[in-house]
Amino acid sequence: MFDHVMECELVNHHQPTNAQSPRLALKQPPPVLGFDESSSLYFAVKVSDVSSNAHFTSSDDSSSIGAKPKGQRAQPQAQAGRNQNEPPVEDAGGEFGDGSQLSKDWRTFVGIVCAVIKQSGATCWAIVLTHLLQAIFNINQTHEANYKTFLYEDLVSHLKPDTKKKGKGKGKGKKLTSLALNNIQAALKHMRKEGLLKVKASGTTKAGSGVGFKAKWDFTSMFNVGADVIKAKVDISPVGIVFDLGPAFYNLKKGIYTVEGKSEDLEKHMLTIIGYGYTKERKLFFVVQNSWGEDNWGVKGYGRIMIDDKSEYMLIYPS
Repeated sequence: MFDHVMECELVNHHQPTNAQSPRLALKQPPPVLGFDESSSLYFAVKVSDVSSNAHFTSSDDSSSIGAKPKGQRAQPQAQAGRNQNEPPVEDAGGEFGDGSQLSKDWRTFVGIVCAVIKQSGATCWAIVLTHLLQAIFNINQTHEANYKTFLYEDLVSHLKPDTKKKGKGKGKGKKLTSLALNNIQAALKHMRKEGLLKVKASGTTKAGSGVGFKAKWDFTSMFNVGADVIKAKVDISPVGIVFDLGPAFYNLKKGIYTVEGKSEDLEKHMLTIIGYGYTKERKLFFVVQNSWGEDNWGVKGYGRIMIDDKSEYMLIYPS
């Protein structure tokens, strides 16, 4: 199915001297995720946790997740908005060049954040969800010797779309190549019930194989919960975020992108939030890892986003 297996390499970007591996005694509650195969766009939501001002709906069954970097697909037309009018942050030294400081950075811990991957196809959701499971699994290990890496292609192989359209008439037999947004829901169910395959210490790990160690975990989805809630979740582990990409996102380098509202004209994309910090003006931002490679976006594949009261998004975190 895959021309090659892309293993998720564990990296330690800023390991401090005598750093201790994080240990958290998290309990996994009973499953709270629902699943409806009849819905073409359905998210797992813990109803009691959903913000009352949520507007990030799931009714557009034509939506897909897995936007590609600039140059690989047409970008949306520029729209008047917050990101378009905000000047880029000046380069004053440091990772992002503006003298901001990080308060939480999971890259400083061994085995929690994977290396930046350049996605192939609309697979950002599989990459991010695999990274989230790997992070929370390793966080809960007593010793680094028990850390494991997991294969995101294994998740893709179990959730691939039908190879051909069903039915009669026009379009019959045409291959389906899009991995739609509803795969997030199916992926959460698969991770809870079946788990993800560990990358072998030696030899080739075959995606979709029924042989080998698999780790399971339960995840919860929330909508438009506010920056403080996201910050609290990131204190526990990296989290995933889904939002519509405005034009400014594609060209982001050292600046800060403010997540915008939902738009039918924009593509959805999923990223991993691996930390947060504050600008010199004490404005909270989140550090995200993208899946467009190290040379196509941000600073070596990492960038910053801000959340305000107009932002619309979905947050995914380990339960």
